[in-house]
Amino acid sequence: MKCDICDANESIPFRCNYCDKLFCQMHTIPVNHSCVSVNEYINEKTLKIILQWIRI
Repeated sequence: MKCDICDANESIPFRCNYCDKLFCQMHTIPVNHSCVSVNEYINEKTLKIILQWIRI
């Protein structure tokens, strides 16, 4: 299978949880493939960091 961004052949591609497209290791993070749901990804990561900080 090929990465939707760079067409790299991947035997085990990564599927984005937000846009459901396939990517190579370099493009697996939503920020790296200009995911349409990148804001949702960033908000989830930010919330996790805040919750960890509050628990300290």
